[in-house]
Amino acid sequence: MKRYIGKSWEDFEDSRIATAVHLRPAQYKKFKFIREEAESGNELAKKYLELGHNEEVSIDWAFKRIRDHKREQRMWKMMELAEKSNFRYDSQDELIEFIASEVEKYGLDPANEQDIDSYLNSKIG
Repeated sequence: MKRYIGKSWEDFEDSRIATAVHLRPAQYKKFKFIREEAESGNELAKKYLELGHNEEVSIDWAFKRIRDHKREQRMWKMMELAEKSNFRYDSQDELIEFIASEVEKYGLDPANEQDIDSYLNSKIG
């Protein structure tokens, strides 16, 4: 009998579901990300989820596009916040360090993208 060695029971369940729907576990996680983004109101994710159901785009391609779009939006919000705070920066690294220090002031984890997004959304809206 084989034993499952993984990170969590959720990973185990995801692996079983992925196998049942003929996806690799990594692809299933990407699909879950796309679905969660669509459910949270991300219009791009909604569009790609629909296109994915019609097999017009791949899960991997849609995931990359949505992830890159989110990162781009995050960077724009960071730049806007720096401008509002009259913070001048010469590089992207300086901007990221500024935002990380601001996030830490609120007791949030600057390494956690959700904490950064939450902070930026509370400041930018």
